[in-house]
Amino acid sequence: MGVGAPVTGQETFTGAELGMEVIHAEDATTSGATFAWRGESGHRQYQVRATHDRYEVDFVPNRLSAGILRPKGLDKDRRGIDFSITQPLKERWEATVSANLADGFSDYRAVWISEYYRQLFSRFGEYEDPDPGSYGGSLAVQWEAVPANVFIDLTLGGAQERISPGYERIIGPGGGLEKDEELLNAWSATLGIEHYLSDRHRLRHEFAASTVTGRDTRVSYRGRLHWAVAAEWVSRSEWSYLREGNDFHAWSVGTGIERDWKERWFAGLNLRYYKDNGQLENALFTVTSAAPPLQTYRLTATLRYAGERFSALLYAGPYWTEYGDPGDDIAPFSNLYKDRDWVHGGIRISIPF
Repeated sequence: MGVGAPVTGQETFTGAELGMEVIHAEDATTSGATFAWRGESGHRQYQVRATHDRYEVDFVPNRLSAGILRPKGLDKDRRGIDFSITQPLKERWEATVSANLADGFSDYRAVWISEYYRQLFSRFGEYEDPDPGSYGGSLAVQWEAVPANVFIDLTLGGAQERISPGYERIIGPGGGLEKDEELLNAWSATLGIEHYLSDRHRLRHEFAASTVTGRDTRVSYRGRLHWAVAAEWVSRSEWSYLREGNDFHAWSVGTGIERDWKERWFAGLNLRYYKDNGQLENALFTVTSAAPPLQTYRLTATLRYAGERFSALLYAGPYWTEYGDPGDDIAPFSNLYKDRDWVHGGIRISIPF
């Protein structure tokens, strides 16, 4: 048993795919559904993917805000669509152009934070109801540097996201509100190098740099190793490091093992750990919604079936998030940034044409 096809470039699978996922904690639930279609015409490949996510979270102000803000159950939807075309350019070269569009909040934390500012400042004339969303695109070029052995790819991307901004009251003559950034422009570049060390080992390196409005440049590295340990066993490991300016850094490590029975049924177990030293925010406000230091643990059991007419993946497991103590400037968000015990699970079904 080998380690499979390269992870770069457009997938060779043509057909339809349906996926559903749920992540649930006592006071927050994120659920999503995805439908994808992949086809080809001649040597050209197409993909269209539609997503629908739902965020449900209990807004509970901390004790210092309890007399001003009231608890409320929140639920918001996010819908998105993306499209990509992959075209061979010449021997051993191909390019992929993609575009995406989404409407709605990006996660449950953004929903919670938006409600905080709405309850606190909606009585002011300067307050505006949020209308979050995003759009973007990318261009990727892949080169098969050494036939069937070394692949190099470069991806350039850009996006604009409209977020729910923060507010702060102006103390002094005239009063009113000061609004934080609402439109964020992002640019990124990623260089990937993938190498088949042998018919049992595949190694990939990714180096990336990105910039977002109002923030320092972010640089990151990610590595992945697929290793066919034995005839029926494959090990997958990954590791990453990220740095933004001189203050923010994060790293993660993950590993997993999977066994197959006659290349039809596959069962696996995966573990991932993540740690950072707290998000940064360049706003001049005295109160910030930037998250304190975070570490997470995720354990996932998988069961996969690969048949001729369809394939399916089922996965589930626990997920723990642990935050550091919030400072005084984050105290109003202490009930958002609290430790949680999650359960996550999902299913994905693929039907080839």
